Amino acid sequence: MNKIFQFKSIKTKIMAFFALITILVLGVGSYLIYSYFDMANETEQLANKEIPLLATDFKMLSILGSQQNELRGYLITEDEGHKQAILGMREATQGIKAEVLELSENEKVAGLVENIDQINQIVDEQYFPALESGDTSTARIILEQNIDPLMKETQDAFMNLALQRETESRASSQTALKNAEVNTVIAIISGIILIIIIVLLSIFVPKAIAKPIVLLKERMDLIAGGDLSSEPLVTKSKDEIADLIDASNRVNDNLKDMLNQITAVSNTLNDQSYELIQSSSHVKESSEQVISTMQELASGSESQANTTSDIANSMNHFSTIINEANNSGETVYSSSQHVLQLTDEGSKMMNSSINQMGIIDSIVKDTVEKVAGLDQRSQEVSKLVNVIKDIAEQTNLLALNAAIEAARAGEQGKGFAVVADEVRKLAEQVSLSVTDITQIVNDIQKETAAVTGALQNGYTEVETGKNTIVSTGKTFEEINHSLAEMANGIKQISDNLTNIAGNSDEINKSIEEIAAVSEESAAGIEETSATIDQTGNSIEQVTSSAQHLNKLSNDLNELINKFKL
Repeated sequence: MNKIFQFKSIKTKIMAFFALITILVLGVGSYLIYSYFDMANETEQLANKEIPLLATDFKMLSILGSQQNELRGYLITEDEGHKQAILGMREATQGIKAEVLELSENEKVAGLVENIDQINQIVDEQYFPALESGDTSTARIILEQNIDPLMKETQDAFMNLALQRETESRASSQTALKNAEVNTVIAIISGIILIIIIVLLSIFVPKAIAKPIVLLKERMDLIAGGDLSSEPLVTKSKDEIADLIDASNRVNDNLKDMLNQITAVSNTLNDQSYELIQSSSHVKESSEQVISTMQELASGSESQANTTSDIANSMNHFSTIINEANNSGETVYSSSQHVLQLTDEGSKMMNSSINQMGIIDSIVKDTVEKVAGLDQRSQEVSKLVNVIKDIAEQTNLLALNAAIEAARAGEQGKGFAVVADEVRKLAEQVSLSVTDITQIVNDIQKETAAVTGALQNGYTEVETGKNTIVSTGKTFEEINHSLAEMANGIKQISDNLTNIAGNSDEINKSIEEIAAVSEESAAGIEETSATIDQTGNSIEQVTSSAQHLNKLSNDLNELINKFKL
């Protein structure tokens, strides 16, 4: 099995495995498909040919028997209904004959069809004319000697064909069933064999692929654990796994060589780092003495520079405060001018509002008077409605009296009674309408009274608002005068702050010049001290690096000792 799967690629090996399984599946599937189509052809032959032929044979037998009975009935009764039935059966026979000739390949069928045509010819040319002429004796002889023997021969032949086809159909059905059973058994056996083959391949093929991978994994575990003393792996495979095994062997050998070289370099590095540590210690002690002296000089210069810088910062802060105060004064002056302008506009708008309130006062007063007039008119309408109501009630009474008089008059008063009844109905309708109008007028009077009260209250509020706006206008005039005085005072303060800011700028420049000289002196000393300090730091870094290098070389030796060469 291993020799069979000696491929140069894992991909090829896996593809060969699946190709073999695919070929087996296709083989079994092809056989099953062939068996299925063979069984389908046999079934189709039965369904489309044998069974329809068997059915047409029995149909023909049935029609021939019925036709023979109709011929005898026509002979006995001479009823035209039998003749029409015979002709109708003949038309049905034509369709069955065409179907039989189309489906059947038996030569006897054509002879039987000719017999049917011969029977129809005898019936048309001899039997029907004899009966139509009243010669029943001749018709009987024709029926018994010519038609019946030929009819019996044809019926027997169709019966034999039907029995033969039935036997053949049964045999074909049995054959199809046996073939189906055989195919089922073969399919089951083939499936079992296919499953066994697939299981065997699934066991041996992965094992053949996984075995060298396991060996490689064990070798890599040894390398990861520091064991490089194992012998090189040997494999007969020619795929990618074999390449990995060769690569692992090379890695093992290269690591051995590299560790031997690292050991030699580590020993040399350890000796040189010790010498570097001793030299850097002497240089560090000398640089520390120079740094101490330079730091004392830098401290005095920095103190002087800091004092001057503090004075300069204080003057800068003072100048900033003055400038901010000056800017704030200018801003306040600008804002006061804007407020003064807004106050002037507010005074003008208040005067306009006073005039508008006067107009509103006149309009509301006029509206109150008109609503009062409307209330008076609605009361007059109410009086008229009461008058109409009284008239309607009197009309109703008159109509009632007229109806009573008409009833007393009898037949002569019927027309008058109708008129009186209509007048009464009109009076009732007027009374109902007057009631509705009265209700509406009362509602109008109530709403008018409410509107009158609301307008009167509104008029009072308008008067109050007018007086308030007049008072507010006077207040605006006083505010305008006060703001003008405040703007002049703010302008004077802003001018004084501008003069102070100019003088403080000159003082600030002088202090900044003194601070700059002190800072330059301190900076020079600090740069010198920083240079020496940096040199000391560099020496310290060299010392630290040498110590770290020594430690690394020791660690490296410890790591190399962990490997087994």
